Amino acid sequence: MLFLIILLPLLLGTTMVWGLDKLSRQATAIGASALSCLCFILLAQYLPDVQNGGAVRYVLDWLPSVGINIDLRLDALSLMFSMLITGIGTLIFIYAYYYLSAKNSLAKLYSLLMLFMAAMLGISLSNNLMILLIFWELTSISSFLLVGYWQRYAAAQRGARMALTITGMGGLCMLGGFILIGQVAGTYQIDQLFERADIIQNSPYFLPILFLVLMGAFTKSAQFPFHFWLPNAMAAPTPVSAYLHSATMVKAGIFLLARLSPIFVGASLYHGIVTTVGLLLRGLPDGSISRAVVSGRVMYGERVRDALLRHLEKDLGPMALPQVPTSPQPFTIVEYFPDETVSGFHDPRQHAVSLAYVVPIDGDCAPSQDALDLVWVTPQEATSPAFQLEMSGGQGRLIRMALAHAGQLP
Repeated sequence: MLFLIILLPLLLGTTMVWGLDKLSRQATAIGASALSCLCFILLAQYLPDVQNGGAVRYVLDWLPSVGINIDLRLDALSLMFSMLITGIGTLIFIYAYYYLSAKNSLAKLYSLLMLFMAAMLGISLSNNLMILLIFWELTSISSFLLVGYWQRYAAAQRGARMALTITGMGGLCMLGGFILIGQVAGTYQIDQLFERADIIQNSPYFLPILFLVLMGAFTKSAQFPFHFWLPNAMAAPTPVSAYLHSATMVKAGIFLLARLSPIFVGASLYHGIVTTVGLLLRGLPDGSISRAVVSGRVMYGERVRDALLRHLEKDLGPMALPQVPTSPQPFTIVEYFPDETVSGFHDPRQHAVSLAYVVPIDGDCAPSQDALDLVWVTPQEATSPAFQLEMSGGQGRLIRMALAHAGQLP
């Protein structure tokens, strides 16, 4: 079924619109929108399978001797991205019908948009680095054709060539990074790479791997210093710009880093420096209000990583995108006592041992549950006397220990 979701726009969608165009523009728009909506519905049926951390797999042997197979994997991250692609795609097909005049070829635009949609779905569902790269380059080719849709406009042609040059260069860099990853880890399967993150990070090739993968992500997402191709690519028709440059293509680099983050999380080269610290505002049982970090218990039979993700989502919202490695390592272990004079870490409810972690956040946070507010402050502000007084139970001291561990204690 996963492969079918890619094949529908790739084979059926790209050809169907030309046949429907012989009937009427309206039939073409209805057919394209219906197919995109069908893909969205097919993806939505997997929500129960992935909402609790599960995944759906589809594997088709292609080149097993070199470790390259058509391996697709749908988890929560890829489902969210795939539904974004197909959901917004449906709206774009409807919008394009009203945007283009009758003298412009609607079938041509729809056919190229279908090709691009299939490529983006391939990126989000791929569980093999080389298959992901094939779809990655297909987005560059299809976006080149889409940006250059207005053949009579020199600005559109120039923007298309610039976009292809920059993103193509990034794709070549990413190819080098993927080959190095495969040679170091012995596999191109993404889920297997998560289990071999330590091997990759301890390899002498980790720095070039990180650099080459980041080059691919930065060029595709038009990040500085490769941002200049994006304004030029806006010479494309408005539906193209809305779909490629606002909703999907420039998100591909973000998706790539989120997908491969378990490989890189924990490496100082990847995280760089701590720029801000997130502090929650909570109401305490005694009626007072205090600044606090995300915390919570591990349930019986629950993995520590799953507990971290559960509490982070509970307090920061589902779009926080915390970067938790496959095997998280605490930066310290502290002991809480009901008597606040014993260790400086105080919990009046219990005597407990706490594992403390530094977790990078890449997404958008929205305080939820019993968190009243969330503020992001600099390390200097977090360790200032004013903020330290607002934290109770020794959490101010814990913040200082975390910043010291990260080498960012002012």
